[in-house]
Amino acid sequence: MSDSSHLETQLNAGTIDVALIQRPYRSEGFDYVSFDPIKLVAVIAKSCLPAAPANPFDYTALGDFPLVLLHRAKDSGTYEMLIDLFRKAGVNPKVIMYITQPGVILDWLESGLQAATLLPSSEVDARKLSHCYVVDVFPSPQIFYPALVKLPAMPYMPEMMEIIAHGYPFAAAVGHQD
Repeated sequence: MSDSSHLETQLNAGTIDVALIQRPYRSEGFDYVSFDPIKLVAVIAKSCLPAAPANPFDYTALGDFPLVLLHRAKDSGTYEMLIDLFRKAGVNPKVIMYITQPGVILDWLESGLQAATLLPSSEVDARKLSHCYVVDVFPSPQIFYPALVKLPAMPYMPEMMEIIAHGYPFAAAVGHQD
């Protein structure tokens, strides 16, 4: 498990054969099978709101909150897509930081950081967040596409095809990343 851009680097270096990551923003040099998009959810520190927000929550209203967003270690990805969506909606989001790991963002919010985030629902377990509200967003932009990614020279092994056939999300034993 690692940042998608790091795993792409490992693929290119031949260190790993396949990666289950966020679909590459630029697909040059990779073959991939993209799975259905993962629903986007807002996670808002309870200290930011006097009461639970509407569910679903208008994601553009998050532009009024300090935001912590996912951002790849290098290259473009979901961060740029989210910023573009906000700006197209006439919102200039207040991004206070960006982090490569969804779990770190959730830990910070749960530890008292007064902020909000947008994450794929597959990364958020609302039952484990006592200091945050987790709500669906509307409209729900589709930007989180998990994908099985490999180099073109790497064949699609039967084991990979079996994973693909089961679809996403996978059983808890199989990890995934941004």
